[in-house]
Amino acid sequence: MGLSGGEILLVILVALMLFGAKSIPEIMRGIAKGMHEFRKAADEIKEELNRSSSGIVDEITELKNDVERQVQTHIQQPLSEIGNEIQKNVATDIEQSYTNIEKDVASSAEAALKDPDEEEQDKVQE
Repeated sequence: MGLSGGEILLVILVALMLFGAKSIPEIMRGIAKGMHEFRKAADEIKEELNRSSSGIVDEITELKNDVERQVQTHIQQPLSEIGNEIQKNVATDIEQSYTNIEKDVASSAEAALKDPDEEEQDKVQE
């Protein structure tokens, strides 16, 4: 809410009529001093709020870091260990399957390459 030039002039004229020309400078000094004190108090309040809020921010940051450490310790490490165990088991199963397939292929190839006479001899021997 700003005052226009005409409104300021009206306020000055009313002040002159009410207080007289001699007391106006004294009143203005009082108003200026009051405004200075008000600004000083407002600045002090801002500083206090900044100090207290920075303490809160530090506490929140510390709490966040603590939660991250807890998550790392109690969730990520066990999951990583489980993942490693699963990976080992899958690798072992794949190796065993591969070995079994190799054996089956080798025995099938061996059986296919045998002479029919040898097969009959094997059957007779059994």
